[in-house]
Amino acid sequence: MLKDRILAIIDHYGITANKFSEKIGMSRAFVKNMNDEISTKPLRNILLMFPDINIKWLITGEGEMLLENANLDKKIELTERIPPNILIDYLKEKDKIIGDLREEIGTLKRDLESAQQGKRIDPMDINIRNVAEEPINYSRKKK
Repeated sequence: MLKDRILAIIDHYGITANKFSEKIGMSRAFVKNMNDEISTKPLRNILLMFPDINIKWLITGEGEMLLENANLDKKIELTERIPPNILIDYLKEKDKIIGDLREEIGTLKRDLESAQQGKRIDPMDINIRNVAEEPINYSRKKK
C-alpha cells in the first residue's frame, strides 16, 4: 500500500508523520488520512524534499526505496529543506517590505531636499524630525 511506503520513508528519515506532512507542504493529518491514492502536489513535494526516493517504488512498490545512484554523503539535512510554498510566501513578504522601505526612503529624500533648499517645513508634521535638535532641559536653574 502507498501509505505503508510513505511510512517507510518517514521511518527511514527518523521523523514523525506530522513533520513529514509539514515538510511536503500538506496538513499535519495528511499521512493519517491518506488512502492508496496520491495527487500530484504531495507527490511532487515528496520528490523535491526527498530526492533520493525512487518514484517508481513510491508509486508502485517495485524496486528499492532509495535510488541506486543517490549519493548519501551529499544529502542535505532535512532541517535545511523548506517547502516551496513557504519560500514563495517568504519572498512575497520580503518584496513587500522592500517596497515599503523604498517608499520611505523616497519620502525622506524629498524631506531632506526641501530642508536643504530652505523651504518652510511644518514643525507639527510628525513625519519630519530634526535629529540635530537639542534636548529640552526641564530642570530648574538655581537662583
